[in-house]
Amino acid sequence: MPALLASIRECPDCGIFVEMPTEHSSVDVCCIKCGKTLRHIRHHSMLWTLTCVVAGLLFYWISACEPLLQVSLYSRFRWDEIGSGLQVLGEQGFLLLAILIFLVVILMPLIKLLGLLIVFGGLHLERPPRWIVTIFRELKHLNPWTMAEIYLLGVLVAYTRLQAMTHVSIETAVYALIGLTLSLTAIDVVLDQEAVWQEILNRGLINPIKGHAEGFLFGCSTCCQANPAASIICLRCGSNLDHRKPYSLQRTWALVLAAILLYIPANFFPVMNISKLGNTQSYTIMRGVIEFIHAGLWPLALLVFVASIVIPALKLIFLIFMLIQTHRESSAYLLGRTRLYRFIEFIGRWSMIDVFMLSILVGLMRFGKLASITAGNGATYFALVVIFSMLAVLSFDPRLMWDVGKKSKKSKVLARL
Repeated sequence: MPALLASIRECPDCGIFVEMPTEHSSVDVCCIKCGKTLRHIRHHSMLWTLTCVVAGLLFYWISACEPLLQVSLYSRFRWDEIGSGLQVLGEQGFLLLAILIFLVVILMPLIKLLGLLIVFGGLHLERPPRWIVTIFRELKHLNPWTMAEIYLLGVLVAYTRLQAMTHVSIETAVYALIGLTLSLTAIDVVLDQEAVWQEILNRGLINPIKGHAEGFLFGCSTCCQANPAASIICLRCGSNLDHRKPYSLQRTWALVLAAILLYIPANFFPVMNISKLGNTQSYTIMRGVIEFIHAGLWPLALLVFVASIVIPALKLIFLIFMLIQTHRESSAYLLGRTRLYRFIEFIGRWSMIDVFMLSILVGLMRFGKLASITAGNGATYFALVVIFSMLAVLSFDPRLMWDVGKKSKKSKVLARL
């Protein structure tokens, strides 16, 4: 007899349908074909997640209210908070850059924490509202755009850079930002999505999925639940169903080409201008790396070089390689290409370090003719390169590689016959 439909999930990376185990030991359930982790089974997952959410909100509040860094120059002092650099960027004419940083550093982490708090709080009510299902469904899409940990690294890079120019000290918000980063990381580790969906089902917020897994199935791209081919929306989370991401290859090509075009001015134009005692110098990304090398800061130079130059270029090269192989209907190295996709999906966000560092520097170094830092056009181009390349990765459907791989193998078999 076929397995129950309610227990079947589609792997989002290779498209195979897997039956979820019923045991509740603390293990990770992985795809038997490509190794993708499909579920983190954790004891008391919801309790631990709620604890991390409350801690994260407390750290978020402290980091938003307290200063990050303090600098002193010729007996003049200035403090920087998370939002102060964004205001300065707006005043300098870089409103798009300021809005982008506001979204991924301030707004998205807050929405994620408050959303989880509302979901878990709602599930403890006697009559939970049905709209918490929508909130929990949409929270998954925020994960790539929550960049508190990358902003923290940008703060540390800015601190190191400022030490070469003036006296700088670390303030309370940095420690709170460390706590917020640890809380958000812990949430991703302990949160068991399947346990939450099961609790939503137990509370009667969604209808139970009946029947057996027979015939052609559609996997939900949001919650991975298997659905009958005749379904239009997911039987569990209510998302619109598509067999594969619509126009995946076309949209990915367009975003990759846009990122390539922006990559050239991002490295040609200066990302910032430093003025000190009337002398102004402009810095491209590469010149900033060279400056770190001359100052003896090799680890920092390597970090910025890899994050800001190597990773964006490699990500675009790897995406083009996967697109070409998919168009060629190649079945070579499918597992390796899938792991490569996961790697660039994870690593791409870290290229924002330079952009976050700049937002801190322009907010702190405002001493008029004595010393000041302003943003350059290269910063906007570079931020757009990162965003377009991230969108390209998200629009690419890795299941297509396995689909064309199957076709390629079938065609080879027919040719032999």
